[in-house]
Amino acid sequence: MRKEALMKKLLSIVVLIIHLAMLTDSFHLIYMYNFGGVLFCFMYPNWLLILNSILNIAGIYLSIRLYKEKIDIKLFLLLTVLIWVMVVGSLYAPCSLKL
Repeated sequence: MRKEALMKKLLSIVVLIIHLAMLTDSFHLIYMYNFGGVLFCFMYPNWLLILNSILNIAGIYLSIRLYKEKIDIKLFLLLTVLIWVMVVGSLYAPCSLKL
């Protein structure tokens, strides 16, 4: 296996793990907000957590496509950075997402 292909596979696995962690966190918050008996000082809206979950699922799909070498590395990095900016930006600056 070439060094470039090995780096693509390693990058896709690392990004896949990051997206899985963010997806798990979103699902955990959705569960705790709706079914947990915990009182939170600040709660993200459900639509924001669902949107983040959908974006993380898209990131997982992109990681799998890169692992199977069906997508170019430049497009993968561009879309991954775009997804991360939207997800992290929406969690740390929810005031800018008022509808």
